Parts: sequence; structure tokens; C-alpha cells
Amino acid sequence: MINRSVVRGPRKSQLLYRFREQQQMYLPTDLFLQNKYHRWYYNIIESAKARGFLTRRQATEALGYVEDHHIYPKCLFPELVKVKSNLVFLTFKEHIICHLLLTKMAYGENRYRMYKSLEMISSVENIGDRSVYNIPTRWIEYAKNEGRTAVLEFWTPERRKAHSEKLLHYFKTVDKTTEKWKQVCEIQREYNTNKVWTEKAIETRANNMRKAAANRKGKPWEGKRKETGYVPLSPEMMLLANQKRSDKLSGRKTSDGMLGKSHRSGSKLKASESMRNRNQQNRIVCPHCGKEMANGGAYKRWHGDKCKELNTV
Repeated sequence: MINRSVVRGPRKSQLLYRFREQQQMYLPTDLFLQNKYHRWYYNIIESAKARGFLTRRQATEALGYVEDHHIYPKCLFPELVKVKSNLVFLTFKEHIICHLLLTKMAYGENRYRMYKSLEMISSVENIGDRSVYNIPTRWIEYAKNEGRTAVLEFWTPERRKAHSEKLLHYFKTVDKTTEKWKQVCEIQREYNTNKVWTEKAIETRANNMRKAAANRKGKPWEGKRKETGYVPLSPEMMLLANQKRSDKLSGRKTSDGMLGKSHRSGSKLKASESMRNRNQQNRIVCPHCGKEMANGGAYKRWHGDKCKELNTV
């Protein structure tokens, strides 16, 4: 790369022209700063391109473990994700340094995305031969601390409110009869069914519910809660209710044995005749109203000592 500070002599205009041509390859000025970190970033990119590797296999055979890097970040330029000229093969150390430099180049809303990508790439373990290079802990600390600051700057109260309204509008207007929506619901249902609650998660959720209840104390219910009076169960009560349900259903016979099968006609007739005979043998007459019926739930509930004719006498 050409440094403007060392451009002197009669060839100054020619060199500056070449510099402007090279500068066209830089990231857009409305998204990234044109500072020294920007030049260092492209020094690494140009050095990797000069190796001349056309495929990942060639790069792996020459350098060992390599990773794909998008010169124009894919979170900001999704249309360039599959463009081959936007991809370059870097070693793991070069990849980390490039993402570190991107955080120094970005400004505004893009800082949040660049810090997030640096934090994600530095926290992934057991991929390939990454163990050949250990990330300095101060880099990880820098990524997490600065990333948190960038997140707080990005998600302002106004942005949070606008995002919440956007989500509410989407869920109210989305077509819930499409196959895509059904697949999303099925994936979420399967996740909730197979989710395992740890003791820490249960305790945290219980504490949050207690705090919400304390803050709501003395205040009237609003919306759906005011109409139905519904109050969700705490995690402890949910576990207790599930255990009681499990105890009641344990040992219970199910119809899985006949799943996909059908009874023979003789078996159906035999069962029907048995039920008819049982009802005729166990019939009883109410002493108060004189009605005859099977000695079952209806008699116990509406006749005998509970007959309405008994109360009118």
C-alpha cells in the first residue's frame, strides 16, 4: 500500500493517482473510517490475495488450518456473501486480527455488529486446528467490554420501542395458514417440549416472578389478566403439578396396543351384548321420583338422597 506521507518527487501526481485507484477497493467511507487500521486491514487482505490460492484445499495444503473471511462483512453486505471475489483465505491469527481491526474502523450502528462478530469468532472452540494459536485474554476482554458498550449505544429506548412495535405488527398481520408458519410453530413447540430446566434457571425464573409480583402488588390488573384472572404458575408449582399428573397416569393402560388395528365384528358384538346385559342387571328405581335407570353416575348425582322430588316434599 502507498503512504501519502512518503510521496515526493516528480512522480508525485502519478503515485497519487495510483493511490486513488487502490483506495476504491477500500470499504465505504459512510460505514467505515479511513484510518490506519483500515490500511492495516487491507495490507492483510492484499497479502492473502497475493498467495494466489483459488480453493480452500490449496490454502490448507500450504498453510494448514485456514478460515474463510468476507472482505466486505456479510452482516452489512448480504448481497456479496456468495461473491467469490469477496472471499479470502486467512489463517486463524489473521482472521482474528482482521475482525479486531474492523471494530477500530467501524462507527455508529456498525460498531455493534463488528464487536458482536469479534466476540462470536473469539468464543468458538474446538473447530479445526485453532489450538495452534491461543487468543490473548486481553483481546477477549476487549471484545466483551467494548461490545457491551456498543450494544447499549445501539439499543436506545427509542430503538427498543420501535423494534417492539415492529414485532407486534408482524405477529398481528402475518399469515398463520402458510406452511412456513406451521413449520416455525412446530420447531418452537419441539424446543419447548424437549427443553431441560436446570436448577439455576428455575431459581432465576422464580426470583424474577417474585420481583414482578412485588412490583405489581397493590396495582390493578390490566388487559387479559383483568378479564380472565389468569395467573401463571411458578416453576416450583409447575414441577409439582407435572409430578402429580405423572403419578396419576403411571401404570394406566393405553390404547397403543390397538393403534392402527380394528376389532373383529364378533368382538364388537360381544362387547355390545356385554354392556347391554350389564345395564339391565344393575338397574335401580329411585324411591322418590320412581324413575328406573342404571346404577351409575347419573343416579348417584341426581337421584337417591339428592333427588329433587325429595326437596319438594
